Amino acid sequence: MLFLCSYSFRNRVWRWSMPHNMRIVVEHSELFSSIRGVPVLKRHMAAHFERRSLRISHDIVCASRYLTDHFSDRTTRLPSPSPRIHYLPYAYPERLASEVPVVLDKLRLDYKGRVNIVYMGSLIRDYGLFVMLEAFLQLKGSGKPLMLHLLGEGPDEPDARQFVAENGLSGMVHFAGYVPEPHLSSWFHLADAFLAPLFDTVQDHARCPSKTYMYLAFGKPVITCRIGESSVLFDDPRLFFRPGDACDLAQRISDISDDPSCSLPSASRHSWSERARSLTSMLLGTHVA
Repeated sequence: MLFLCSYSFRNRVWRWSMPHNMRIVVEHSELFSSIRGVPVLKRHMAAHFERRSLRISHDIVCASRYLTDHFSDRTTRLPSPSPRIHYLPYAYPERLASEVPVVLDKLRLDYKGRVNIVYMGSLIRDYGLFVMLEAFLQLKGSGKPLMLHLLGEGPDEPDARQFVAENGLSGMVHFAGYVPEPHLSSWFHLADAFLAPLFDTVQDHARCPSKTYMYLAFGKPVITCRIGESSVLFDDPRLFFRPGDACDLAQRISDISDDPSCSLPSASRHSWSERARSLTSMLLGTHVA
């Protein structure tokens, strides 16, 4: 068996060059050909390999429902036998929730009395960075002790810091920078709620943000958008804001800070151990997508 994590120029294979009984499995975690901002030539190349993956593989493993539907639709245009399509979203590592929160006491001391809202990820405009900042600007005069913690780094961080400084948000927005993995659980325990903004784009419908599942393990509200895998994972309307709408996000944050009770899916169903069992059964031929 040959398992390819994505299929591109660097790891291309030819089915005819493989042993006749070699089973080829290709995993897709995004639709690179649809990402705006990627040079046109690279997008065309990605589209070529996305199509070609269907011709050289026996199985396609997709990290989102969107990708599952996308590649399933394309198999109907292929001669038989076409590859089997499987749905296998991301998950959270069980050790994350069980790790000793080594810096939690210090964080609780530093941010005592605050309603701590945590975002983990790259600080990029296309990941909703400025939607979050605009929402906190809306909340500036609310009188609520809200604090946004941005865990991560990214190319738009300098502009974000300038926005925070110009709008007097330094007391509400904390740039935590890169957080070492052993410290993540401390930040997640500190959180009163998490943010996972998305946009109504093919890119966000197709991808499966791993942060969402990591948040889920801590049983706190995850404020997100009814887009892609978030719409599959969550069903409580209190958790959703309109994509790109900072005012709506501000209202959701305000509401959750007043009443954090919400309906969340069982985290135990979304661990990597569970995903490994699903993948194993799929590879053994007993899994149904």
